[in-house]
Amino acid sequence: MTLKLCDLYENDSIFDKFECCLNGDGLQVATGSYRRQVTTPARPSRPSLSSTTRVARRGAETPGSDKNGNTFDHTTKLLPLAWHPTENLIASAAAKSLYM
Repeated sequence: MTLKLCDLYENDSIFDKFECCLNGDGLQVATGSYRRQVTTPARPSRPSLSSTTRVARRGAETPGSDKNGNTFDHTTKLLPLAWHPTENLIASAAAKSLYM
C-alpha cells in the first residue's frame, strides 16, 4: 500500500478532487472519474448504514484497476462537471474538450 501511495503522490493523483453534482430535482448524483467518464451511481431504494459499509469494503482485486479489471489511467480524468437545472444534461470538461 505504501508503494501505491507513493505512486499516487508522485503523479499528483492523491490530490485529485472529483466534483459531484445533483440533477434539478435532487434525486440523482453524478461525479467525474478517471478515463474521462461520468459516473451516475444507482440510488438504493432504502439506504442503510450496513449497505453503505458493505459497498465501501468492496474494492478492486488488483490495485490500479476497477471491479471489472479495467486499469486506471491517472492522466485522463474528469474533475469539474455540472448538471443543467431543468434538463437531463451534464456538462464536463477534460483537457481541451467539453463533453455534454
